[in-house]
Amino acid sequence: MPYLPIMGGREVFVHRLASSLAERGHEVTVLAPDFKGATLDSLPSEESSFRVVRLPLSGLFVEGRAVEARAATALAASALQAAAPDVVHAHNVGPDLMVLREAMTRSRVVPPIALTVHGLPLTMDSGRWSIARYAERVVDAVVAVSEATLAEIAMRAPALGERLVLVRNGVPLPVDPPAAQPLMRALLVFGRLSTEKGVACLLVAFSILLASEPEWRLVVAGDGPERAGLERLARHLGISDHVEFTGWLDQASLLERLRECLLVAVPSIWDEPFGLVAAEAHAAARAVLATRTGALPEIVQDGETGWLVPPGDPLALASVLRSVAEDPAIAVAHGQRARARAEQEFGWNGCVTAYERLYERLAVGGGR
Repeated sequence: MPYLPIMGGREVFVHRLASSLAERGHEVTVLAPDFKGATLDSLPSEESSFRVVRLPLSGLFVEGRAVEARAATALAASALQAAAPDVVHAHNVGPDLMVLREAMTRSRVVPPIALTVHGLPLTMDSGRWSIARYAERVVDAVVAVSEATLAEIAMRAPALGERLVLVRNGVPLPVDPPAAQPLMRALLVFGRLSTEKGVACLLVAFSILLASEPEWRLVVAGDGPERAGLERLARHLGISDHVEFTGWLDQASLLERLRECLLVAVPSIWDEPFGLVAAEAHAAARAVLATRTGALPEIVQDGETGWLVPPGDPLALASVLRSVAEDPAIAVAHGQRARARAEQEFGWNGCVTAYERLYERLAVGGGR
């Protein structure tokens, strides 16, 4: 299953959920991939509140690596026997789900399975379709994290029927969210730096803004396969002196950066299944400039808590940035409304409680 120290929305979500369930008195065991491809230097200290079993899952079924698959299955079976779970919660539609199901069979520990779909693949080849069909057969509940994802899954897998449920993602709500000030002249983008996140488009838009508003700066917090290319693009655009790449930040450091910024950008060019970055920005009382794609319109209310523009359109992004630069008080007001919306719709405790209720229903009903 996806987990730290690989950084991404799913990985962060799984860590938060496991930590919160443990805090509420549940016994939690996380079956997680090994450390290949890690993007964090170390694991958070909270991991000690629950058990983590590392499995050799990286590269499964690639180049005929059957040895790793057998080892992962054996380790997972042993962990299942030790934990004797009431419910198994999967967070990935991939080969590791097949390993997990085989381990359950071997261990004779076969509790109901809940599967949260954190994002649908950008493309669906025959291999992905076969795994998706396999998941459709073996899971007892499929969780969609947004209305947009729910509709997409229902269209692709109508046989799920009532097994398909909606549990919106939640985010921690800072007790004392930092207040935005009109004098701030900084824009923040954070998260995984990969092509579909659209940061390259944002850099072009930001260069357009700087032509008339040279005092602005952009903070890029995160890392990923596109970071080096984005740094080269910033140099090519001649804006490197105005752009700071910080790498990954922990929650406290990210909140400090939010204190310095007037608004947050989420310039995705793919169908975001939820948009944790947008929700976290709203929780911190920040307006969000986002693209009208995927589930982002479910989070960002255009003209109320932020702005929505077409994906992949640097001129549209730049137009909003110029309007904010001319009247930053609008961004402050949007941020205040954004915090109120986050409290009502995206609180973390409500999300955890919804999963507890799902687990209870599955455990009592024994699955299908």
